[in-house]
Amino acid sequence: MPGRPRLPVPPGRPQFDLEDDAFDDRVPGEPPEIPGWPPRLPRDYDGDDGGRDDAGLFRMLGVLVLAAAVVIALVLPGSPIRVIGRGGDSAGEGITAKPRGDLPALPAGLTAVSRLYELSVPGGLEGTQVIEVVLSEHLADGKNLLFYSYDGDTWKRLGVANLSADGKRASGELPYPPKSVAVLRASATARSLGLLVSSGQAPDAGALSGASVVAVRAAVLGKDGRSITLREGGLAPALKAANGKPVYLAIEAGPDAGGTTLGADLVTSIASTAKAAGVMGVLVDLGPLPKDQRESVSKFTADLGARLRADRLGFVVAVPAAGRDGGAYDWSAILASAGGLWLAPRVDSGDYYADVNATLDGATEAGVDLARVSLVLDRRSQETSTGARSMLTQRDALALGSTILRAPDTGVGGTATVTLTAPFLSGSGGGLRWDDAAKSVTFTFAEAGKPHAVWVENRFSAGFRLDLASRRGLGGIVLDQAEANPDLADISGMAAEFAQGGSPRLERPFGPYLIPCWQALGGGSIEGASACWTQDLAAPSAVWRTPKSGGVYTVRLVVSDGTSFVGQEIPIRVTPGGLAEPIGGINVPGTTTTTPVTPTPTATAAVPAGPPRPGGN
Repeated sequence: MPGRPRLPVPPGRPQFDLEDDAFDDRVPGEPPEIPGWPPRLPRDYDGDDGGRDDAGLFRMLGVLVLAAAVVIALVLPGSPIRVIGRGGDSAGEGITAKPRGDLPALPAGLTAVSRLYELSVPGGLEGTQVIEVVLSEHLADGKNLLFYSYDGDTWKRLGVANLSADGKRASGELPYPPKSVAVLRASATARSLGLLVSSGQAPDAGALSGASVVAVRAAVLGKDGRSITLREGGLAPALKAANGKPVYLAIEAGPDAGGTTLGADLVTSIASTAKAAGVMGVLVDLGPLPKDQRESVSKFTADLGARLRADRLGFVVAVPAAGRDGGAYDWSAILASAGGLWLAPRVDSGDYYADVNATLDGATEAGVDLARVSLVLDRRSQETSTGARSMLTQRDALALGSTILRAPDTGVGGTATVTLTAPFLSGSGGGLRWDDAAKSVTFTFAEAGKPHAVWVENRFSAGFRLDLASRRGLGGIVLDQAEANPDLADISGMAAEFAQGGSPRLERPFGPYLIPCWQALGGGSIEGASACWTQDLAAPSAVWRTPKSGGVYTVRLVVSDGTSFVGQEIPIRVTPGGLAEPIGGINVPGTTTTTPVTPTPTATAAVPAGPPRPGGN
């Protein structure tokens, strides 16, 4: 929708480049030659010092004692924790570990395989760290090991822990040095976690540690049906950041995908491009296709799968939610050639569960092994209108809801009160709401005579989608838009925890957080409004009463989906007599005036005080 206000993107958050750092466990041999020190005695020395005095002998013994101390320090470390910075430098120097005498109650499905250590971290120590923890017992099985920290109230997953060859220690990479750490084992069988990133993007460091594959949207099917176009530089950031994780080339259909010929030439082009690009596999995403292409899709995937197997490359196919029969996609035939299916629903949020469940019901009836199917979770929010879908960030969705318009003035010389409205919340009774059927926060409005709905993706909606994957027995999940972007839903941590066998928390947002908050900044008052985030009913508009002193004052509207709070402001000039100066014609829904007022965007509002936890479901 052109002309809509959008908040500026805030400064980027710190990002962490995860590159594996190997521990240096080498034990030194004989002491080296040190300039200014006596040379080592020859092995056949017979006791004749040839004029050397005893002081030289004592200095030599000192070197031997020093070397022995170094050997002991390396072989028998005094601390059960080792923290090493990037490249093996001394970033972890000064960290001390103190074991707790007790172990706080663990979340269901987790058992401890080490003690809980409280860490003392020197000031200024930050960035990616490699951490190693001594285990409480010798382990022969390194499956489902995780690093957790305890903040005095709850356990927080830090990352994946890898068992050492001797089974006595666990190590892994963390994006920052924690305040406490323990190694826990998840009892449930881990699920696969795939990451899907845009061309030219690297996966977020927090999600990468538990991922099994990273797919990059770096290629598009050519219109000729015989070739693909590789986006320049599209793979480089992901390949650099992957740290040994398999990187797949994701090939998407272009705008003319419906007419693409899926033939032998295209198979050859895909295989040769993937091999030349240095990736370890291919993800093919043809998108929605006419049902009459079902046979050609099956033959194409069979031919491509055979070619990629010959080249020792992995192969995954993305499929849409296309009803009980799968539409153009015969899941059983495709799985005979591909290593797995990624179910990317691409449906209106309001129809999500009906469409996805119908598709999975059909696959189950056809005998498809759903353990080879992964559900794609898109971090983006969406706007829908009469069958059309557009994707937007969580921040932009909330910015749309926080738009303010000033109603027309009736007084010639000004008025003592100003009526303000939130036009994009008009269809939702003045606020955001939780949709029980869609399991999502939404708001609605009308534009150009057409109804619109905005569906905000956040941790609440993601929790129910993870639950769907669990209930239907899917083998894994895929995080779409998995690059570092603070404007998208923050669900990477919960996705990684779910992949390690965790159970999703099914919650709804705290009701009053969904109610718009009108704030008078610097003077004046909002009439008839209660304190923000304390009520469950939203006012469709607000009345601002002017202060008695002249000047320019600001009114802010803050909206929230229960996880993020975004606000916009408008300035209003007040005369020395205490009247708000009139403005020209403005565009308010339902009126005939046409001149819009553009709000001044502001930074994200601070999270308010109040009940910190969402309501249970």
